[in-house]
Amino acid sequence: MVDVRATLLDPVDLRGLPSVVRGTAVWCPPAFLPRECRGLLFLDELAQAPPLVQAACLQLTLDRRLGEYELPEGWGVIAASNRSEDRAGTHRLISPLLNRFVHLDLEVSADDWQAWAVTANIAAKVRSFLRFRPGLLFQFKPETNRGPFRRRVPGPSSPTC
Repeated sequence: MVDVRATLLDPVDLRGLPSVVRGTAVWCPPAFLPRECRGLLFLDELAQAPPLVQAACLQLTLDRRLGEYELPEGWGVIAASNRSEDRAGTHRLISPLLNRFVHLDLEVSADDWQAWAVTANIAAKVRSFLRFRPGLLFQFKPETNRGPFRRRVPGPSSPTC
């Protein structure tokens, strides 16, 4: 699997750099794109990427190529992203890219996590705590979670300590 963080790219990062070969401009693709074998090209944080980067990802997803680069046979393209309702600073996915994927929303299951935790050798104390308080495995409430850097500023009637 090749993990490409779409949010960290500029469009030229995917397309590569131009070069002149016998008087013609050709694109030299980046080294992180796969050249052989089989696998998955994972476009992570796709909705956080600006629309121009999304457009470059569209060509890679739709045509399996980008400039002179061609995704090798045996490679698939998958993507992941937070949703806008997760307050993750997303851009609206461009419609053609949005239509090229099957969209799955994953839900947290304390029972499934416990089964995984046993096979992954997660500490027994952690598993026990989450059996006792399964609701703490995942808790996100946009209406009450204000983020890690917000703090209450004391008002005139609030104690200062």
